[in-house]
Amino acid sequence: MSDAALIELPDWAVVGEKRRAHIARVVTLLMSWADAMSLRDAERTAWYDAGRWHDALRDAPESELRELAGDSERPAEMLHGPAAAAMLEQLGESRDDVLAAIRWHTVGCAGWGRTGRALYMADYLEPGRKFSLADRAYLASQVP
Repeated sequence: MSDAALIELPDWAVVGEKRRAHIARVVTLLMSWADAMSLRDAERTAWYDAGRWHDALRDAPESELRELAGDSERPAEMLHGPAAAAMLEQLGESRDDVLAAIRWHTVGCAGWGRTGRALYMADYLEPGRKFSLADRAYLASQVP
């Protein structure tokens, strides 16, 4: 079974196989950093959840993303994070660090704690992206 198949996504997730594989690589990278940094359980769980939920609506229709995000102006490519955070809030997620990490993972957020910064880096540095492989692998190795 592939790593992608092992990632538990919510039943409301709208992702194809390529997106699921990306999510799995992001989670794997986050968990390798969490292990190397000996994170406490609560922070490790926050990183895991942020990783598996950050792109849960990446392949959803634009109309659904706009409705969930309550945004009619931003480019569609920027809506999946806010939409996923809104869905999670509706379902009872209350960890501000996780919600902010997911909401702003495509553009960053000056007020982030470690969860947001880790997700932002892992999303960019995950090894499935085809550009600057050696440079990004080096940067990923330096995070812990």
